[in-house]
Amino acid sequence: MNLIELKEPRLEFAEGKHLCPRHGIAEYSVYDSGLETRPEKIVVGVVGTEDGIERFAAFIRWTAGGVESDSPNQRLYPAFCGMSKNQGFHSVFSTGSDVQQIIPGTEIRTVKSIQSYTDRVSSAVNLYLERIDFLCSFKRPDVVLCVLPEDLYTSIRHNVETKGDDEKLEQQYETTTRHIDFRALLKAKALRYNVPLQVIRADNLLKEAKNVQNAATRAWNLCTALYFKSNMTAPWKLFSPDPSYPTCFLGISFFKSLDGSTLDSSTAQIFDELGKSVILRGRPAAITKEDRAPYLKERDAYDLLRDGLQAYRTAVRNTPSRLVVHKTSRFLPEEVSGFEQAASEDSIEMLDLVSVSNSRIRLYREHLYPPIRGSMLQLGEETAVLYTRGSVPFFRTYPGPYVPEPLEISVFRSDRSLKTICSEVLGLTKMNWNNTQFDNKNPITLGCARRVGEVIKYLDDGENPQPSYAFYM
Repeated sequence: MNLIELKEPRLEFAEGKHLCPRHGIAEYSVYDSGLETRPEKIVVGVVGTEDGIERFAAFIRWTAGGVESDSPNQRLYPAFCGMSKNQGFHSVFSTGSDVQQIIPGTEIRTVKSIQSYTDRVSSAVNLYLERIDFLCSFKRPDVVLCVLPEDLYTSIRHNVETKGDDEKLEQQYETTTRHIDFRALLKAKALRYNVPLQVIRADNLLKEAKNVQNAATRAWNLCTALYFKSNMTAPWKLFSPDPSYPTCFLGISFFKSLDGSTLDSSTAQIFDELGKSVILRGRPAAITKEDRAPYLKERDAYDLLRDGLQAYRTAVRNTPSRLVVHKTSRFLPEEVSGFEQAASEDSIEMLDLVSVSNSRIRLYREHLYPPIRGSMLQLGEETAVLYTRGSVPFFRTYPGPYVPEPLEISVFRSDRSLKTICSEVLGLTKMNWNNTQFDNKNPITLGCARRVGEVIKYLDDGENPQPSYAFYM
């Protein structure tokens, strides 16, 4: 065994590099700030009650010039730089009555009174969908914000307490029957409008909101998400020390259909270092007899990668030199064969097949805080334990609410070293543009694939998913 401390991956911005998304945007501006195609004004359509719409208008006002942080740790919770044409995002938000749709309180109360949970959620989705339909058909905002009043949110949320969303990483696939999900169903039904959605609770728009993140952090997260969704260009990119081999990452996640009759794979296909992606429906999956693990048969693995590379090449007009495939279960020989054949036919020079799962192994250090983020315990030539959450020297603390749980990284085929593979996983935990969290537990490849699966399971047969991750996050 060998214990290695990996360097914290750097992120690239318009005018410099930094370890942290928030400090990087504030000091060096978003990566795409110099592009002519990016908008200086982002038109945000808003759907909600009159109070919810007014709260977003107030949010625009109190975040425009920046938001001070009340945290004693200014490195971990820095002040928000503001939405301005002169710094940071180099954009401003715009909204008005012409791109706003009010939901009357009587309609909210009618939905809340529905006894069946499934019918209540479906009715709530339709309540928002008919307003989204109008905005996207006649006004065409850059992004639509759906504001949920607290009483409606309480009546349609899952009554299950979980860790943070990023802590979820399915080891195999979801086997239990799940309640219909408002957010996923709404996003699925709205895909046809070709305008990304952002769903938020009304209370989170208040500057002095209680029992939530501080105001500066909420401003960072919502403004970053709306910025990315409005132009679908990443506000930061991973800094690559070896640009000679342009690399793309494919994430595979498995999910059951709504009726539980089939097991499918979904893909976040494909991420490159600029955050550009193409999303496809996956292929039917099989189950191993020994441990009930999901996998793709050889032909399905081949078709999945072939179609993905073709779609990526069409969208981005480029072919990567190297491809890394992530999934949460092990790779079987027939999967490896299918992926290898597709990569070879597409002239991919380097191919890495990597399993990322939760580890039962724990490291302990003689210190007040948990192991350093980036701690890598190499167990053999092809397996390592990696802490993607942990103490961060830059922040001088451990920023998480729970005892960190490491990942197990297993390489089934590789043209690069195990250390390089783990460094890339560590970097990909910083590529979630739905927030500015420094240290998500899981790489965006798998986080995105899971979110895609949550949404596209609600699509009808024959409906094509939108190609950008912005529609699912």
